[in-house]
Amino acid sequence: FPFFFRPLSFLFLQADKEKSLGNDCLKNGDISGAIDHYSKAIEIFDKGHVYYSNRSNAYTKIEKYELALADAEKAIELKPDWPRGYSRKGVALFFLGQYEEAKAAYEDGLKVDAKNAGFIEEVKRCDAFIRAAPFLRPDWAGVLGSSSTTSSLMRSEDFLKKINAIRSNPFLFSNYVNDHEISAAFMVLSGLEAKMRQQQREESERAAKAKRKRDEEASKRKAAEEEEKKRKEFEEHFEKMRSGGW
Repeated sequence: FPFFFRPLSFLFLQADKEKSLGNDCLKNGDISGAIDHYSKAIEIFDKGHVYYSNRSNAYTKIEKYELALADAEKAIELKPDWPRGYSRKGVALFFLGQYEEAKAAYEDGLKVDAKNAGFIEEVKRCDAFIRAAPFLRPDWAGVLGSSSTTSSLMRSEDFLKKINAIRSNPFLFSNYVNDHEISAAFMVLSGLEAKMRQQQREESERAAKAKRKRDEEASKRKAAEEEEKKRKEFEEHFEKMRSGGW
């Protein structure tokens, strides 16, 4: 049969053969070979959700997370009631640093498989990373070092140990919620301190503007009162002159 007339079962068998070869490559550490075989399987039969899922996994192993995410989403599109697609999506999003979105992917997976222990644990892990996200930014040292609030803390070995502990294990962040140094660092790294200062500047500017307006209005009232006083004095003076009082 010409390729496009071949029975679906034949295409599936050929695609599945490529998938098996891809799996063998993956086991032997040949990620590139695995991706090639999974891609051939998809070329033969593009409705196979497992092929996209496996290629997503292979892309993740070589840190091509955007491609891994695209394949995971395709797997979900083809088989929305299959839990593994959501797992692939969650992993890709997690390594992209999109912890909120990764959590949502795992929660979607739980709608399909409510008792999936892996999804439940991953949701917890995402929550930990969401809370600790400011400490995980790559420029954390520069940000803390340039802030007047935390620059002096950067000379403290104890402070740096706490920061590095959180970066190594975000679950530990909950241990420092009452630590004023870590709280200060969180405010700086999350941008909350900058927002608060901006709000304070805006409030100060609004207050100054309101004061200028009050002063201008008071000055206008005073000028109007003085003008009214002069007018009355002139009228009184004129009335005296008119009545012959002078």
